[in-house]
Amino acid sequence: MNAKKLLGVAVPVMLLFGCGVSEKTNTSKQEKTEESKVKESKSNSKKEKISKEDYPNKVYKLGVEFDKLFAEHNNITREVFDGKKKKSDVVDSVKELNKMLDKFESIDPPAEYVNQQKDFEKAIGYFRESFSLINEVFTRKEKREKGDKTDKELIEKSEKLVKEGDIYWLKAFKDLEGDIKIGDGTVSVKDLKELDKKAGINTDNVMKNVKDGTELIGNWGFKGTDGFIMSLILKGDKTFETYGKGEYPNKKNYIEGTWEYDKEAFTIYLHLNKRLVDGVEDTIQKKKIAYKVQDYDGENLRLFNETSFNTIKYVKQR
Repeated sequence: MNAKKLLGVAVPVMLLFGCGVSEKTNTSKQEKTEESKVKESKSNSKKEKISKEDYPNKVYKLGVEFDKLFAEHNNITREVFDGKKKKSDVVDSVKELNKMLDKFESIDPPAEYVNQQKDFEKAIGYFRESFSLINEVFTRKEKREKGDKTDKELIEKSEKLVKEGDIYWLKAFKDLEGDIKIGDGTVSVKDLKELDKKAGINTDNVMKNVKDGTELIGNWGFKGTDGFIMSLILKGDKTFETYGKGEYPNKKNYIEGTWEYDKEAFTIYLHLNKRLVDGVEDTIQKKKIAYKVQDYDGENLRLFNETSFNTIKYVKQR
């Protein structure tokens, strides 16, 4: 398996609604809620005893599979709104996600990882209830009875549940980072993340600092001997502009269009509408360009294009 791919999913997350990690509170009410979620999450799957040596990589591989399924679910949901898929396709994708959660719950953990398994099961309780609400949105009748919750209300509740479950999901994988081995088994996910940080890649920073993409709005460019050099402008109305190096505000070599941020994939998509080369409007060969956000701390933005293998290190204009 490609090591670079693993870095992005070392801590699988539920990002359909842009959730993040919040502080855990300790109240008796919360504990009761957590217990009820765990009970709701229990499946009828037969338990499989997993050894201490196998447990970290077992759940890690399931997490990678779950991540892929969730990405597919995300794409299907978008395509429903675009008219390319049916509502029943979303329902089917929810079923597949629940089947994957069954696999997590079928694990009988070794004593050393009982707490991590409990955290997974707490998270799964929240996730299942969230999926149930999504299922309701895509299966109920168009005509609402008086007093029924709107789709928006159900989605908002689903979002809240995901955020609560994500606390335990992320905590469990974070606890396992040093024990998850990849490649020939001599390197852990934690080791790779440390190597990435040395190379300027910090997915933890992205997860922590970018919730819905609005954080990326601003003027981005480079520091030069004569000051700031404008390159990329991401606007709040979801439009963007790019300029040739040192040419701003001249639109001699210039691109404009719209942009969006995929919370799950940590990716900015630029949709090109107009391109000028030497002041002349040029044909747009590729209308959609994807940039992986590899690091973001509010002041610095690192983008990577997998097609060209090009890395751009921006600083924000102040």
